[in-house]
Amino acid sequence: MTSPKKLGKLARLIRSKNVGPFWVTFDILFANDADFERVVSAKILTKNWIA
Repeated sequence: MTSPKKLGKLARLIRSKNVGPFWVTFDILFANDADFERVVSAKILTKNWIA
């Protein structure tokens, strides 16, 4: 098991965009597949986490 890291340390870029009066999207870009898979498998990116 790997040590916990903050999303901001794993992601190469995080940006948000307003796409309407009630919608915001987030682009989260990773440098490699391993970092992406690590975040996906941790299942931390949920509606409650974003809220």
